[in-house]
Amino acid sequence: MTNNTRSIGKLVVLKIGDGCFDKGFPVTLQIWEEGKRPLLEITGRLPPAPEILQSCQSWTTSYHSLGLRSRLEASVVQVTNVSKLERCYNAAQVLGDRLNAWLSSEPFRPIKEKLLEQLSPSDEIRLIIQTENSCLRRLPWHLWDFWERYCKAEIALSALKYEPVTLNPKPHTKVRILAIIGNSIGIDTEADQKLLEQLPDAQIKFLIEPQRQQVNEALWEQCWDILFFAGHSSS
Repeated sequence: MTNNTRSIGKLVVLKIGDGCFDKGFPVTLQIWEEGKRPLLEITGRLPPAPEILQSCQSWTTSYHSLGLRSRLEASVVQVTNVSKLERCYNAAQVLGDRLNAWLSSEPFRPIKEKLLEQLSPSDEIRLIIQTENSCLRRLPWHLWDFWERYCKAEIALSALKYEPVTLNPKPHTKVRILAIIGNSIGIDTEADQKLLEQLPDAQIKFLIEPQRQQVNEALWEQCWDILFFAGHSSS
């Protein structure tokens, strides 16, 4: 017996408006079905949560104390202080727990319930979080436990205000990938490269431990279809 269930592509836009962690944020939810008009738009609110900002700052401080540099830098740093690692892991756990508690709060419940109502675990979902708040952009949205039941969901960030760009791309037969590979502290970068090299119909350019200028030049070299980067970030 064959399963004829077809995955439906859905775009979920979560617009988080002007606000702050001390006073809360207004939120608008939009859900679009692939190739169709918007299914719905509702509003809600994220309540005040100064502890979220405090936890984010605590985790950032703990992470930077490890001495890890961006993988774009060539120097190698060894982490030998176990207590620093434990503090970093604990800070990340606290941040994730508080984020989930915030997203399960009563003012936000109408939005969460509407997501459960409109989305199916078999749907292919793109969640775009639109906000101008830099602290909100740094939150680990991938840790939201709501998405554990949606294995085909992916998350992206966007500004609330943007101008569309009109492109006239020339047709090409291969997917063009710019792959940035930095130093490999605790990460198997060779496995990343091998997986990319096995992709069919792909034109790949590798930048190994590049300097900032090399990255800038490569980005302007041509219109890439995919930018691949694996590793730590200093931001």
